Amino acid sequence: MAEDVRKSSPHTRSMSPGSAPSPPKPAASSEAIQPPKVSFLFVVNEMGVAQDATPGEDEWENPVPPKFKADYGPEKTGKVFRFRDGSVRPAPEYKWCRPAQGQPGRIGRIGRTVDETDFRPALRYKVASVFDCGPFNPCVYTGSDLSVTDLHALPWPEKKLWALSFEHGEDGLTKVMRGGVKQAAGKNANWVGPLVPRGYENHDESAAPSRGLGGDLSVVLGLMALAEPVGKCDDAFAVHWQNCQWTGKRQPSPSHPIRGVVVHIALERNADGFLGQAWNHIRGFEQFGAAVIG
Repeated sequence: MAEDVRKSSPHTRSMSPGSAPSPPKPAASSEAIQPPKVSFLFVVNEMGVAQDATPGEDEWENPVPPKFKADYGPEKTGKVFRFRDGSVRPAPEYKWCRPAQGQPGRIGRIGRTVDETDFRPALRYKVASVFDCGPFNPCVYTGSDLSVTDLHALPWPEKKLWALSFEHGEDGLTKVMRGGVKQAAGKNANWVGPLVPRGYENHDESAAPSRGLGGDLSVVLGLMALAEPVGKCDDAFAVHWQNCQWTGKRQPSPSHPIRGVVVHIALERNADGFLGQAWNHIRGFEQFGAAVIG
């Protein structure tokens, strides 16, 4: 199983959530957001739903994802990509490995031999299952891989399916967060429509101009993947997301009840095998940066 970056070790203990130094904050929030100085690996896999799965319903009888791991079938594995300072490129020296269906997977580096024992896992940062359940539930998610663990068996807050919502940051920065508001922070957000439905648009003329979309990276990456046609999730990262600009166009909500992806984000070790400030930088990017500018 991939090592979790938040677990203690001689070189990561100082970067645990309770003891990490405060992430770097922009010098002035009114300045234009620039592509960040941060690097991470990620893969997005399209979830398979078993033919005999019984979709759930919310209190308004809208479909929600299956809550049991047995309801998920084989996944369509995506490429591993590297985000570095705004540039998104395939990372061919890494691959995704899941030993068997229903078991945890991991991103790892491929060694010089084809022997599986030479697979060296990267340090896990975050995982999320993200779903488009149709026009009335266009994005619901939880911070775990639902093909591995039943929803009810997860700790809080992962044991709940959350609808897409936002925290409003300073000067029009919108951040994905649980239990927030269902409206972009700023007006004229160029990602409302192409990335999320128009229902999230801010119509308040007195609102500040939108500066971008940030917050939980795993959910933002899931939204990008689900904006692409079925079977084409990697196009989001190979074609439509560069320099923190989104140039894709959101596909209509699925005619079938549910479409889902699992997003895995990991961090690379440097040549000495240490993480350095990688965890702190990506955390700061989520808190203060914009994965999509505009």
